[in-house]
Amino acid sequence: MAQDGSSGAPGAVIISYDITAPTLSSESASSTSTTGTTLNFTSSEVGTYYYKVQAASEADLTLASAVESGATASASASASSNAVSISGLTINTSYEIFVTVNDAEGNRATVSKIIFSIKQNLWFIEC
Repeated sequence: MAQDGSSGAPGAVIISYDITAPTLSSESASSTSTTGTTLNFTSSEVGTYYYKVQAASEADLTLASAVESGATASASASASSNAVSISGLTINTSYEIFVTVNDAEGNRATVSKIIFSIKQNLWFIEC
């Protein structure tokens, strides 16, 4: 029995690798105003998140590497709920946000896509 309690040669070292990519859930855009929104997502693992914001009329990004290379921003993701404030958006425009997370081993989450629109609030007063 190995020193770590597993079967194998005496003194054997067991090496394990993380080959599981993070998973994303609860992806949404919230608190949308006339100039920004909040990107929300939950990651199953700690890692680095990358996101790209673009007009909905542009071609979809399906590969995590495409999101990373053209990322609007990136930062540390927690293994729980994450919220990212996004500003500088234009009124009366539909947008897409593509988000992915890489863990410490370089495993990439499948790209998630969130669609939302920035709308102007119009008030009508009848006299």
